[in-house]
Amino acid sequence: MNAIDLHVHSTYSDGTFTPKMLIDEAVRKGLSAMALTDHDTTDGIDDARLASAGTNVELIPGIELSCSYKGFKEIHIVGLLLMIKIKLSTRSLKSSALQGMSATT
Repeated sequence: MNAIDLHVHSTYSDGTFTPKMLIDEAVRKGLSAMALTDHDTTDGIDDARLASAGTNVELIPGIELSCSYKGFKEIHIVGLLLMIKIKLSTRSLKSSALQGMSATT
């Protein structure tokens, strides 16, 4: 089987399972790849990377950013294959708001 899951949340955001538990489940289901896309954080990626080492599951580092735009209350944008850790801070959100953008955490 060559199935993948490109949208998974862990306990680092609103998920029920830890990154290790998610990798274990991906192995059990025979997935070849899984993207960890927690809401507004990349904090779980290191744990998922450690858990996926030595398995046949390729970890795809990701994030699901929460934002709003022109009357839409909340929009979620999924980013995949992240090569950096993303830290959202109040300061960066205020800076974005001053530039006409808005984001929620």
